[in-house]
Amino acid sequence: MKIVDPLGRDNLILKYHLMEVQTVSTDDVQQYVENPKATSLNIPQESIRLLDCILRTVSKQSLISLGRSALFYEKPVKVVADKLLSIHRGFIASIRPQWKVRMNIDMTYKAFFTAGNLADVMYEKYGDNMYRCSSQMANDLRRIRVETDKFYKSDNGHVYSRRFTVHGISSVPADKLMIEERKQSVAAYFDEHHHIKLKYPDLPCIKVDQKREVYMPMELLNILPFQAPNASKADVASEVIRCAAVRPQERFRELMDFTNSISK
Repeated sequence: MKIVDPLGRDNLILKYHLMEVQTVSTDDVQQYVENPKATSLNIPQESIRLLDCILRTVSKQSLISLGRSALFYEKPVKVVADKLLSIHRGFIASIRPQWKVRMNIDMTYKAFFTAGNLADVMYEKYGDNMYRCSSQMANDLRRIRVETDKFYKSDNGHVYSRRFTVHGISSVPADKLMIEERKQSVAAYFDEHHHIKLKYPDLPCIKVDQKREVYMPMELLNILPFQAPNASKADVASEVIRCAAVRPQERFRELMDFTNSISK
């Protein structure tokens, strides 16, 4: 099975060896539900686990799956720029044996670090002051995962991206931050080596190696989605509560829409 590499480096090839180990029929679930004398000792656990797996698989078609049963819309319902938070609405769906066999569906909200171009996200928070806020931005971005634009080239000429973890921010901008072994600035290096003329050479650079002084221009990095936020727990809780405080009618309507979408 060939799978497209999300970084664009090459095709990923996965080899599967399929072996039938068990056959499960869901008829016993219906028989259990229709039997008025059935007890918890008669619960068909294997069939229920199968239905639970099918439910999660079907639900993943239009939503992002995080964890065992949580599914979220890709687009956030609210972005809090000054706290670097994006609130996403989602659903928790599962099939569990509770007295009888029940499908549990509920709506949930969760805060993630705001995804997008790193320079743009920082500008939304700091505005024109971001040029003087290196230490604050370093604290905001600690341990956040980022992905470069596709400017790296493989031997066969394909362009691809790379992923890094933020380990700090330079105290000087890209046009003044020097690469000692090359005796040139980061901005000049990208212009010469990658043929990329930075739009914002006066922005600081992101340190992407914990042990070595390796830096990347902010404008060439994108914050990966669905990462835990670095904001305080109090800020996260208050913003999530604001989004989750919806009228019962609206909540039921969202649950019905979700249920209808997975039953088609």
